[in-house]
Amino acid sequence: MITGEIKNQIDRIWDVFWTSGMTNPMNILEQMTYLFFMKMLDDKQRQEEANAAVWGNRLHVHAKSSRSLCPWRRFAPKTTTSPSISTKR
Repeated sequence: MITGEIKNQIDRIWDVFWTSGMTNPMNILEQMTYLFFMKMLDDKQRQEEANAAVWGNRLHVHAKSSRSLCPWRRFAPKTTTSPSISTKR
């Protein structure tokens, strides 16, 4: 069972979906999974960028057309450096 801070973050995300009119739990889980996947991809890309900068290597771009236009960092809150979830709209 999930407890603590992670549960609170998931509950806040769930509340945002619910108050936005998305009430089907399967749709909410699908959207949350997609958002988590996007976040993981962006974290991996950032790590590869950092490694390329340290080692002086060229960075291999996995999905140049879509990743460069819409990375996770464009959606993430800019006011905090912690991984907390912002519920502000």
